[in-house]
Amino acid sequence: MKPILLFVLSVFTTLTTVAQDPALFDTTWYIHKITVDNVETFPPNSSEPIPFDETKFFMNPNTMGTGYCSNYGAEVIYHPVDDTFELQSVVELKGTCNEQANLDFTTLLAYFITVDFEPFGEIIEYEVTTSGGSKSLLLTNSLGDSVLYGNEMLGVADNEQVNVHVYPNPTADVLYIEVGQQEVTDLTIYNLSGSQERSISEVKGNNSIDVQSLKAGVYFIKITNDTGMQLFNKFVKQ
Repeated sequence: MKPILLFVLSVFTTLTTVAQDPALFDTTWYIHKITVDNVETFPPNSSEPIPFDETKFFMNPNTMGTGYCSNYGAEVIYHPVDDTFELQSVVELKGTCNEQANLDFTTLLAYFITVDFEPFGEIIEYEVTTSGGSKSLLLTNSLGDSVLYGNEMLGVADNEQVNVHVYPNPTADVLYIEVGQQEVTDLTIYNLSGSQERSISEVKGNNSIDVQSLKAGVYFIKITNDTGMQLFNKFVKQ
């Protein structure tokens, strides 16, 4: 009976992954609105860079990353029968915001994903809708609070950004990082638990990092240029 049990578990795991809406994983999501206690809050008009303005979902391993001034990475257990997922092991990676409105907006997001975390994890209901070329993702927690995402940003602030190209993503052996002509003073790779895995100083031009020894999973990259501006990115190690 043991081989049959293993086969059933394998089929169940495969069906659990496949049953998710592909748009959930194929889309980069941006926060449009947070609703807590029936009060709607929109992203502030910011004069500073927002380091974590993208939300992405990943498979194998099942993880997600969302954030605003801070990034929140979490392991995800999907329940395709009722279009919900469970967040587990949420880890915060702090960014560099200084404006109070941005910090307050980040606090609302943190409250949403952790308010009912104990004892088993935060249960989130999700709904993906498509209208023309626009997509929206509505996440609702067990208290009825929600976060509305879209596949387009509400607006682009006139901010200086660190211009970096990271590829391929996902990767199994080598990660290439192009920083162009700018001076990058520090590049650090963190795992999903927030522990530092790699650190490189004085990065210039085109670079390659051997990541073969990293375990499979999602990793965060923090890149700092000579003006102190920071960029946070993610990549998947296969």
